[in-house]
Amino acid sequence: MSNHPFSNRETRIGRREERNLFRRRLLPIAWVLAALGGLGLLASCGHLLLYGEWPYQVSGLFVALAVLPFVLIVIAFLRGHYSSRLEEP
Repeated sequence: MSNHPFSNRETRIGRREERNLFRRRLLPIAWVLAALGGLGLLASCGHLLLYGEWPYQVSGLFVALAVLPFVLIVIAFLRGHYSSRLEEP
């Protein structure tokens, strides 16, 4: 008998609840940030077309807003994919 306070079943349920929490709460926030960053990049491209110069002072923020949420989404997907594989007997 193991001295671990949680059984394997309870551990699996906890991991599943953790993934569901991410999908329900954090994933929509990541998509909104990505959408805002994408709109910012479009605005930067419009500024480039209208004025002939790239708005350097804000473009880094837009790139970060556009790219980082997608990186988080990919990491979360891979984490959930591989952790669900590890849970199977």
